Amino acid sequence: MDFRLTTLKNSMIAQVHKNNTVSNNLANANTVGFKKEKTFFKSLTANRDVPTIEAKNVRQFSQGEMKNTGGNFDFAIAGRGFFTVEGENGEKYTRNGDFTVDSQGYLRTKDGEYVLGDGGRINLTLNGEQPGEISVNRRGEIYADGQLINKFEVSSFTPDTTMKKVAGNYFVPEDGETPESLLEPTVIQGKLEGSNVDPVQEMVKLMELKRDFGSAQKVAQTLDNTMSKANEIGKVR
Repeated sequence: MDFRLTTLKNSMIAQVHKNNTVSNNLANANTVGFKKEKTFFKSLTANRDVPTIEAKNVRQFSQGEMKNTGGNFDFAIAGRGFFTVEGENGEKYTRNGDFTVDSQGYLRTKDGEYVLGDGGRINLTLNGEQPGEISVNRRGEIYADGQLINKFEVSSFTPDTTMKKVAGNYFVPEDGETPESLLEPTVIQGKLEGSNVDPVQEMVKLMELKRDFGSAQKVAQTLDNTMSKANEIGKVR
């Protein structure tokens, strides 16, 4: 009987983990460049009688929907690659191309991080003056009034690299792998990549989890009541 209760407990813990993951996906359904997660479990056996589970979230980097904004400093990457950003502890990477320009002409994320290009930070001024027009072609080359001034550093990792999310909508390779620079990326100006979360799909998962958790809870209560009655009978004897 204890084994059955432990199994039910593990099942309910797994459902709570899944619920948290799905809820976070839903909360970020409108976050630019957000990548959804899926929870997987591994069964561990410390001894023969008390099995346990280990949860692991895996992020899915499928392409989000491209949304037209017309913004001069809005950018999206089609296919492979990440925009490279200067962080306090080294480079970090994002699919969120919702950028801005500071008073000195540097291209930054909305969090204030410097966006990197060939040779370092991207400055959009010409001889210290603000240009009249900034345009970016599909290779990520940046032009100010028709003059090539920089190129986005679009970084890519091998398919088996595990990317870890850090503060904000940024990622770093879990094993410290050095990325390769994509020579022919596909950068689109005037668009942003939306989240790859399907809200309807996640809502269905949330309802299924709620139903399964309720069923497991009822079974656990039934087993607990049965054990209590069995103990009472044993005491009478």
